[in-house]
Amino acid sequence: MQKSINRLNARFLHIQIYLTRSADMNQVPGQLRAVTYYGRPRWEEIIGVAREQLEREEYAWGVERVGVYLCGGHALGKELAKVCRTYTDGKYKFRFKKEHF
Repeated sequence: MQKSINRLNARFLHIQIYLTRSADMNQVPGQLRAVTYYGRPRWEEIIGVAREQLEREEYAWGVERVGVYLCGGHALGKELAKVCRTYTDGKYKFRFKKEHF
């Protein structure tokens, strides 16, 4: 079971790595420095927490635009793009970008 995300670290860059095709740490290529989550990301929870932090002005810079980047499959990108649009309004913008390798 994936841990619930209670609070994102309000720094300039926040990275979360999800391994969606294996639950076996022995199959993770190389040593990853960031915590690795297994299974599909809970986009609503991740973006929702970031939005709440923006509204509470927890970022020192008065951030109103958030870049959301994904390196992953088409289905994951489609889901994440939809959530970014849901949490974007006249004040806060979640700009989704996808990378293909």
